[in-house]
Amino acid sequence: MTNKQRRTAVLVALLPVGVGLALRLTYALHAEPFVDEPTTMLVADAIARTGVPALPSGLFYGNDLPFSYLAGALVALFGPHLLAVRLLSVAASTAAIALVYIAGRRLFSLQAGLWAALLLALTPQEIIWGSRARAYALLELLVLASAWLYYTGVSGDRAGPRRLGLLLLVAAIFVHPEAALLLPALVVGAGLIKGWRWWAKPVHLAELALAVAGAGARYLLQVALARGWIGGYATVAGSRPPLQLPFDLPARLTDVAPFFLDPERLPWTLFALLALAMTVWQISRGQDCSRSQPTLFFSVCLWLPPAAMVLLLGSTYQSPRYLAMLLPIFALVAAAGLDQLVAGLRLYTKRWTSLAATAGLTLAILAVYAASAVTAASSSEKGFRQAFELVKEQWQPGDRVATVAPAFSQLVLGRSDLFTLGKEHEEFVYRAADGRLVDRWTGSPLVRTGADLAAALDDGGRLWLVVDESRFRERFNADFAQMAWQRMELVAKVDGVMVFVSHDALPPATSRAVDAIFGDQVALLRYDLGLAEPGSESQPVVHPGQSLPFTLYWQATGPVGGQYTVFVHLLDADGQRYAQGDGPPLQGLQSMVHWQPGEILPDRRTIDLPPDLPPGRYQLAIGLYGADGSRLPISTAAGQLLGDTFIIDGIQVEVEP
Repeated sequence: MTNKQRRTAVLVALLPVGVGLALRLTYALHAEPFVDEPTTMLVADAIARTGVPALPSGLFYGNDLPFSYLAGALVALFGPHLLAVRLLSVAASTAAIALVYIAGRRLFSLQAGLWAALLLALTPQEIIWGSRARAYALLELLVLASAWLYYTGVSGDRAGPRRLGLLLLVAAIFVHPEAALLLPALVVGAGLIKGWRWWAKPVHLAELALAVAGAGARYLLQVALARGWIGGYATVAGSRPPLQLPFDLPARLTDVAPFFLDPERLPWTLFALLALAMTVWQISRGQDCSRSQPTLFFSVCLWLPPAAMVLLLGSTYQSPRYLAMLLPIFALVAAAGLDQLVAGLRLYTKRWTSLAATAGLTLAILAVYAASAVTAASSSEKGFRQAFELVKEQWQPGDRVATVAPAFSQLVLGRSDLFTLGKEHEEFVYRAADGRLVDRWTGSPLVRTGADLAAALDDGGRLWLVVDESRFRERFNADFAQMAWQRMELVAKVDGVMVFVSHDALPPATSRAVDAIFGDQVALLRYDLGLAEPGSESQPVVHPGQSLPFTLYWQATGPVGGQYTVFVHLLDADGQRYAQGDGPPLQGLQSMVHWQPGEILPDRRTIDLPPDLPPGRYQLAIGLYGADGSRLPISTAAGQLLGDTFIIDGIQVEVEP
């Protein structure tokens, strides 16, 4: 390669590497922490302090070991700053873009390297996972480097790159054990490009044996962790078996298929299949093509690990997330298919046509993926950090916190008292010495059901509940959600994260069941009015200038079509209005379109009475109106029309003696 060619190669690399770096930095600098990132920070802090990757629960954290120790070194140098660890992922992800460019350029062509690097730089999943304080970016870099070095060593009969490739694969396996799926692919790939007799050499078998031993050591570590041999605890038996026969093969194929058939990666799949098909055709015709060997080798590395996953791994691991490590290889093989397509055009058209096709494909990649890439870089995560910061600001002595994110709570509050998760909790808990199920991050007891939550609320002290709405709806039975609404109050909702606090309900002066359905969408089941006072009558007695508390118990009868506002008018016997208190139900914290049919939601409200309010008997006029001001009609369950206003009577206003 001449100096001019080197300069050209470097200049071309600046486009994907620069774009990829900018997108990842954008996300890393602004996005709220992902729910798993506090785990990384807790482990990194433990390594910085003690050298051991232990969680606050005392459990040994055996996942992501190489990344955890790199993160621990950063924490030791710069303190427990999330951005510093995120930048570690950004560096690994950007290095993967550069490496896939170098591999594509050397194995296929300059434009193939450019296309592979652009695909990797602009993929939304890569931008997000390559910017979080998690190990996925490092895993992808190690997997790509391992495959490329091993291919270089095998094809060129060079022991150094071959052994370094296997060493990096073992390191990748210690990041995530799923990387072991690449080992059979390397064996098959070497056999296809060198012939199966190549494996008869003792030195090659010895290298493979050492790599298998490294993978076996990682598997033994996994078993030791699951059985409590490290850390002294035991997880729930059988919750996540790593190996499992494919008795549910159709379901596994359905779970893994999105990795290849997702709309953004479907073109990758088509071009990767094109690359493999053309390579097989060339080999079958005895054509000597310099691209056949690398295409065949990396195609095996792309297609064999998913097949092994489907056939060998446990059902819990049948997810495209565990194949993300192959995305750099996927981009490389897809770019090889594009390159072969352009090479075919070059044979039958003029040179300028192939150059136009090359430029057109480059612009097409930018046009297709640029918008989604920018969206991914500017996206954020659920507002757990802000939710816990809010709890921290309002924390009082004796308070406790229950949450689905105990690591987040530990990181922000320095504690997590209860772990809340109803369904599919098994993989996140272990059985402590006292027999209770506790979470693996902080060792806080598990709260699964409405009865468990009621018992926690009865334990005394104010209880906070921090949970994202998706888990609140999907990972608990209805009794848990209803108990939260009944005995707690939603005080904040931050980017999809709900913050409840226990509500000490004082007995009302009046509580009555009613039959009123608003717009065939929302039912008013009951209302509580005023506060009971010793020796008082059943009707509430209030004084001018005071606030009158009342609670409306709403229930969605079906999907609610929009957001409505509650109007509350204080009227005298002649219908004259003296006070008004309009506002959305539940202070607007829980949009009505998210109300679940059958769930009873207490809407706790107050209305301020004027200081000069004349004494006498008053009533509240209640109703709902939409954005255009039109009121919802009210009817009974039997269909009797009640107009558009519901009257709550029996409010006695007296001047204080």
